[in-house]
Amino acid sequence: MPTALVVSNRLPWPLEDGSRVRMFHLLRGIAAEFKTTLLTLNDARETPNIDEFRMAVGGELELRVVPIQTRHSLRSLCLGLLTHTPLHVWSYRHLTLKRAIADYIRFSGTPSVAVALSPFLADQLPFADGKTTRVLDAQNLYGDLLFEYATRSRGVRKWYYKLTAAKVKSWEAHWHRQFDRVWCCSVVEQNMVNARAPEQPARLVPNGVSLSEFPPAERNLVVFFGRLDYLPNIDALNYLCETILPVLSENAPSQRLTVIGKGASPDLEHHLVNHSQINYVGPVDFMGTWLARAKFCVVPLRIGGGTRLKILEAMGAGVPVLSTSKGSEGLELEAGTHILIANDVSDFVERWIQLDQDHDLRERLASAALRRIREVYGWETIVQRAITDLGIEGLDR
Repeated sequence: MPTALVVSNRLPWPLEDGSRVRMFHLLRGIAAEFKTTLLTLNDARETPNIDEFRMAVGGELELRVVPIQTRHSLRSLCLGLLTHTPLHVWSYRHLTLKRAIADYIRFSGTPSVAVALSPFLADQLPFADGKTTRVLDAQNLYGDLLFEYATRSRGVRKWYYKLTAAKVKSWEAHWHRQFDRVWCCSVVEQNMVNARAPEQPARLVPNGVSLSEFPPAERNLVVFFGRLDYLPNIDALNYLCETILPVLSENAPSQRLTVIGKGASPDLEHHLVNHSQINYVGPVDFMGTWLARAKFCVVPLRIGGGTRLKILEAMGAGVPVLSTSKGSEGLELEAGTHILIANDVSDFVERWIQLDQDHDLRERLASAALRRIREVYGWETIVQRAITDLGIEGLDR
């Protein structure tokens, strides 16, 4: 049976954010076809259920977790500022992980495939002798994402984002050239990688969704959900609270927004709890229960990279989506058929009211979007296609 070594900057469990969801499904697909070893860093403060994780992944999986302190050390901060190597790379350079990779090679030999699930671990995989197919999952293009962060920041934070963005962008471009495969989650990012590193064309491995059947429920909520410590989501909430909701209140005073997610800072939580147009739920154990009650979902993102799993999750649950163009960037969706798009405040409010009042429109969008999800964005199909593309001999196909 072919073998695979996978390295990750965090344990892909529990599935509480888009990055973990993507890593988990890629890992599960790999473990179904290869005898797989996962070497993963993980926040020492977290206590995930390892047995539950193993059972969810299935397949032949050997696991080694390396606990780390995820807060950046003074040393990594200084090195990130004073050298050409980004802070993120210094923060993930751990001697324990290096030894674990050396031990793997000593006892298991050269793997058929070596996969880095973060670009900041790219330099940790030593297999450059042509015997191993090396795969880098780009996830987001973090250099470009940090440049977007800079546009929404001020002062020292703005300076830091711009400085780090340039270093990360250079790091990514270098390592994209070194790997045999680079997986990108959108056509937009695939084209960007190919333009910067044409020597090894990137492969499209989009984000996906696991379709679930939900019990019938009264759909009466307008929902925004996601990690509330993630800058693109924080910016979207600020846009909602400061710009969209006041205009909405003038035109439809009874409208309310339900906000769901973990990680809100005390200031943000206080603001959401005390906002007259918001029902703040906070973290939940199972998002599907709330999506079953959602009339539609709003995604007013102005910055971000990759593709928005929240849109795929909502559509997979039969929930229509109203988004900005940035929110739906990289997804193979047609505006007006699968999703409604609005890029200025008045248009967003008008579409919001239209979706709220037009039952037939909601049904039409939800049905078309669900068909699209089944055609293009099922995780099993996505991962099988990516693994077949590796061209590894001995796979049971």
